[in-house]
Amino acid sequence: MGLDYSYQALPDPCGPLARAIREPVFGGAFSAVSGRLEADEWLAWGGVWAECAQAWRELCVKHPGLEQRRFSLDRRWDKLHYLVSEARRHGRFDADDWGTHAILGAGLLADHLTGGQGVHLRYSPPDVVQGIAEHLCPMTEEELRRAWDPPRMQECAVYKFRVDNAGEEEWGRVAEAFRGLQAFYRQAASLREGVLVKCD
Repeated sequence: MGLDYSYQALPDPCGPLARAIREPVFGGAFSAVSGRLEADEWLAWGGVWAECAQAWRELCVKHPGLEQRRFSLDRRWDKLHYLVSEARRHGRFDADDWGTHAILGAGLLADHLTGGQGVHLRYSPPDVVQGIAEHLCPMTEEELRRAWDPPRMQECAVYKFRVDNAGEEEWGRVAEAFRGLQAFYRQAASLREGVLVKCD
């Protein structure tokens, strides 16, 4: 088991999200279905699960390509957090900075909205997504590489990080994840979408 972070772009306003915040039962289904927009099997479950899946389906019809506008950092999320947030490099995990917002999301939604391991879903509205894109997109891999400090990262308890597994191969995977994150936020910002952040 481990903590994996994923990101789903959402239109603003987003009816299913607003309902999930208002209604805990629907919110429970939303928490499970979100980020799995193509999962038609939820329809077969009936009840609130089918309602939620149908709401997602309608959202995708109204916003073509929405199901592709998602991204996952898997277990590299805290490595990227350390690299893009100076606050994280100084030991502040949940700081109010663009790098932290990019990785963890800007704010909590509701106490009843959690991912599979009990971590609260978070959301960045379009104006914050725009700011994240403006922060992330100009950053270069050379800048990240200067922040890549394996002994210090281990000292800062970066999630699933070990100095003895921090060679060029792992750096390459982290750099690739960074490029993907940049592209994701660039697209979401261009469409004036918000971003739902989920940890499973």
